[in-house]
Amino acid sequence: MNGTYNNTMKNNKGKLLLADAKSGLREAMTRNLQKAGYGVLQARDAHEALRLLGSQAVETMFVDEDLPGLPLAELAKKAHQISPSVKIVVFSRNADQAIQELAPAGVYDVLQMPVSEPRLLLSARQGTERVQGPPAPEPRPEPQRDQGEILPFREEEKRIIERALRITGGNIQQTARALKLGRATIYRKLRKYDIHPRLKNDRGE
Repeated sequence: MNGTYNNTMKNNKGKLLLADAKSGLREAMTRNLQKAGYGVLQARDAHEALRLLGSQAVETMFVDEDLPGLPLAELAKKAHQISPSVKIVVFSRNADQAIQELAPAGVYDVLQMPVSEPRLLLSARQGTERVQGPPAPEPRPEPQRDQGEILPFREEEKRIIERALRITGGNIQQTARALKLGRATIYRKLRKYDIHPRLKNDRGE
C-alpha cells in the first residue's frame, strides 16, 4: 500500500500523506481517513515521504515521531522546500515537549499518541481548510475609521492573541482552536511578540 492514493470516492476532500514505519497503524489510519473522504499516500520512511510529496499535491503530512530516515526538524525543512504550503502534523508520545521543540522547524501541530479517530479527522479537516481556505464570506462594507484608529498588523495580531489567551486562561490548545491555528504556530507567535502568559497544558493544569 506504500505510495497508494485512493481517489475513487465521491466528493474527495483532499490529499494527505501518512508517514509511519508501523504498517498496521498506518493502514488503520488510512482506512479511517479514506472512509471520511480523503485520498491517502503512504510512506514508510522520511525519504519516501519526501519523494511522494514532490510527486503530488498534498494538503497535510502526518508524521510519526519515530519515522526513520531523517530527524524530524530536517524532514520538516525539506518538506517545506518542496511544498511550502503543506501542513506538517507529528504524532508524539510527549506532545507538549515536542510542540515546543519542533515549532521553530515549521511543524504545524503535534498530536498526543495514541491518536483517536475524531482527533485525526479534525486535524485532517483543519489542514485542508488551511491550504484551500474556508468558503469566502459575503463581502460587507467596512465602517469608515480615522487613520489613527487603524492599528498596524503586528500590533493588531498581538492584541488578538493576548485576548484569546485571557479568555482561555492561558490554555494553548484552546487558544489555537479559537484562532484556528496550530499550537506550534501559537508558540512561534508568543516568541515573536514576546508574550509570556501563564501557560496551562491541555488538562488545564
